[in-house]
Amino acid sequence: MLAAGCATGSAPERAALAPPPTSARVLDVDVTLLPNHLDAFGGVSLRYCPVDGVMPRRLRPENRRALPFLVAATDEEGRALPIDDDGVRTRELAGCALLTVDVARLADTLDDKDLAQRVGDDVIATPDLWLWRPEPFAADARVRVRLERAGFDVAVPWVDVEGGRFVVGPQAFALKSDAAFGRFATEELDAGGARLALARLDDGRAPAALSRWLAQSAHAVATVHGAFPEPRLNVLVVPTHVARPIVVGFYSRGGGPTALFYVGDAAADLDDDDLEATGRWALTHELAHALLPPVKSEDAWLNEGIATWYQDLLARRTGMLPDDVAYWTELVRGLRTGRDRSDDDRLTVADASRRMHATGAYQHTYWAGVALALLAEVEAQRQGASVDDLVRALRRRFPVDDQARDARTLLHAIAEGRGAVAARALERAFDRNKDRPWPDVDLVLAELGVVVDGAGTVTLDERAPLAGIRRAITRPTVAGLAPLAARASEP
Repeated sequence: MLAAGCATGSAPERAALAPPPTSARVLDVDVTLLPNHLDAFGGVSLRYCPVDGVMPRRLRPENRRALPFLVAATDEEGRALPIDDDGVRTRELAGCALLTVDVARLADTLDDKDLAQRVGDDVIATPDLWLWRPEPFAADARVRVRLERAGFDVAVPWVDVEGGRFVVGPQAFALKSDAAFGRFATEELDAGGARLALARLDDGRAPAALSRWLAQSAHAVATVHGAFPEPRLNVLVVPTHVARPIVVGFYSRGGGPTALFYVGDAAADLDDDDLEATGRWALTHELAHALLPPVKSEDAWLNEGIATWYQDLLARRTGMLPDDVAYWTELVRGLRTGRDRSDDDRLTVADASRRMHATGAYQHTYWAGVALALLAEVEAQRQGASVDDLVRALRRRFPVDDQARDARTLLHAIAEGRGAVAARALERAFDRNKDRPWPDVDLVLAELGVVVDGAGTVTLDERAPLAGIRRAITRPTVAGLAPLAARASEP
């Protein structure tokens, strides 16, 4: 149950001379964090005021599952606003609307960690559940959010700031994102040309070396473009009682990037440079998602495949893996895992990707994507190009994470230069293998000189026909990093 409280104030003046627009283009939203009866974070009050004097037809959550957690909706005089199956009707309202949403109860009730979850007394919730948006929400419209923390800590994904307010446009609701509320410690790191804000939730437990590991992973990802693709990144750290230091991670980007990691209590004698035992590869994997623009979920072979391709490759290039044998050993092990999973789920590469969440074909999809990247990399290297050139070209072509696109659209958008060479190679690799259960990479591994004996031990043959390409794939990037990008100040 929320403690009572809503921000109040005078309504903005109506535009004096211009005829009223048909819908609000800019809404200022004052968000105040509210306590529950135990003085922990409970929810939010939101005061919506139209800058142009005209309210939208309705205020509504992007996800209708948030509707039952609306506690109150009133005008500034305390009169109840009409509520329907889509949200709060505000068309004829003169002045501001005040909404209260019980975010903590929402997190406790939905039982869906993709949407919201409780972490001790802290709460993680995707903003489209509690920041109700105007309807209609034109492409050029926006809401400008000011946060009143009221004694709580908050981590929101938005990065654009105008007049001391976060600017949130329709594109912020097109992609998943995460926000955290409660009382937690935040640490800021500069790494790879980006500012990382680490929010340590609940009791703050995390591996002792987590900050260093994250900085190393951000630096490794930054070597592809010359700087980390985003100037600022929120990192939410959720402690668990699992022995593995890094248990699993997720990357979201609606309105701004957030990486969320579940961390555990490591064994005291664990070598923190052992990427597999610590789960450190997950840090680089999630941060590597920033290298590509958003990809539609049915084409997970592309975005998950590329992130998995880079998780160990960048570790090798930056010295987190000690030598090429260690790198190719990890790659071969992963490919074997993916092939074994493909035998179990009996899906084609395309079907595994399209139905990954429904069937649990994660390892099949991830490592099939790596196999396709390997095939494309070798073909591109023969022509003086690389998958690196493709991801650089894609980021130049799609610099803003505004919407998810299918793989064909993304790859076809790169029509010139070395990036196009790699794009065509990756398209051909997918087209040749999409209707098979697994891409055949045995021949290309042999040509690269990656020799695997019956026990799975990897040796490298320097006399192999493509040994030079094999060495080029893992060659460290020598370009320096760009300086820290300009970043928005917090309101």
